[in-house]
Amino acid sequence: APGLTPSAPLQWTTLQTQTWRTVWHLHGSSDSDFFAVGDRGLWLHWDGTTFTSMPSGTLRSLRVVRTIGAEVHALGSQGTWLRWKGPSLTDPTAISDVSQPLLRVDLGAVVPTFDGGAAAAGQAGVILGPYLELPWIELPVYGAKALGKVVKWGANPGVVPTFNIVRLADSGYTTRWEMFVRGGVTQVDLPDFEALGEANPLPGGPTYVRVWRVYAPGQEIDDFSAKNLNTSAWVSWSYNVTNLTEPPLFQGVGTAGMTPGALPGQIPGTPSTPQPKTPKDQSGLPPQPFEP
Repeated sequence: APGLTPSAPLQWTTLQTQTWRTVWHLHGSSDSDFFAVGDRGLWLHWDGTTFTSMPSGTLRSLRVVRTIGAEVHALGSQGTWLRWKGPSLTDPTAISDVSQPLLRVDLGAVVPTFDGGAAAAGQAGVILGPYLELPWIELPVYGAKALGKVVKWGANPGVVPTFNIVRLADSGYTTRWEMFVRGGVTQVDLPDFEALGEANPLPGGPTYVRVWRVYAPGQEIDDFSAKNLNTSAWVSWSYNVTNLTEPPLFQGVGTAGMTPGALPGQIPGTPSTPQPKTPKDQSGLPPQPFEP
């Protein structure tokens, strides 16, 4: 165009990051002062000569980095949001973590706001896994004449759950007794229900033993709240159920894997959502278990 002077041609230079991790974004003030972020918490600074690795403290993917005011913001998967305030590049205390892991949004953009803060945007994601091995219930033994004094379960080696839930339910699947225990626990002692007399919470008849293994980082037994019961905050979980007259949904076969067991003839639904018996001549299928 008239009056415009052509700029010098671009010159590309290859920089060695000394990492196998993918770099997703760059931002800085000059070719001798910029930041780079990438997979598995990668956060680097280039000073014109070398890259310096910064201790992000996360293994989640960082997708965008930007200087806003006196801070540098690095954002990424599952609501990860880190802020570096300087001056040290290698001091972990110079980086503050304001992540929102329960947000379940992969953040990919950040802009300054008029009030001196910052706003971020991203894309909602679906978290799959980690896979949690199914529990197989060892005690009470299928076919035993009494509930016994212990509930014991096992699982193939794998991810350790955050916590376990053990419940005793009546024939309508109404919970009569429950206990929450740490993820590494595989056995709980039952109270002497018969000694409770009229205070015995078990009404008699079929008693269902239900075991959940739950993986939900941030929800700990020592900091228990109603969030522990919120399945939308669980990352993954596995479940099994049995009683003395029906085999477990899945029967353990040691470390070789899990083999599906026979489904109980009828597993009723919850009291608020009863699950009637479905005649086989109508659906062609046996009743399916209902799990809230």
